[in-house]
Amino acid sequence: MVAKGRVLIAVEAKADEKFGQRIGKYWVEKREQRSAPEGLPSRAPERIEALLAFLAGPDALPNREPWTSIRYQLVTAAVGTLMEAETRKASLAVLAIHEFRTSETDSECLARNAADLDAFLVALRLLAAPPLQPGKLYGPWHSRGCSIPLLIGKAAYDWSVA
Repeated sequence: MVAKGRVLIAVEAKADEKFGQRIGKYWVEKREQRSAPEGLPSRAPERIEALLAFLAGPDALPNREPWTSIRYQLVTAAVGTLMEAETRKASLAVLAIHEFRTSETDSECLARNAADLDAFLVALRLLAAPPLQPGKLYGPWHSRGCSIPLLIGKAAYDWSVA
């Protein structure tokens, strides 16, 4: 793929913390909180629905697979990257997930994050068979809400060997 013009690169840096809640659980939780007698007014369900529609179209619903199991921060990072690319009049957007490993990071949490990122790329049909390869960009993804193509990849740095 050849890009002409501006390229926007966004970085989501992680060690071993989660990419947020799973969309389906978060969506249900916020809907239930809102309907409780002492319910807190939350626009989270509508925000989740809008994010998914922007990213993947009206058939991407938070209570249907594969979206129900996708992590919220991955969706917001992809949509945020595309929206910033639009604002800056870029012709290409890149979302890089930068993973930091240290002697203190939990290998099980790193494996969970890798599986969650793989699931996100599979949901977008950018990855046919996990696992993704760090250092490689996948795409382009063509969002329903944005004409700018999106590439997604992962960079990993191991501080524990430095």
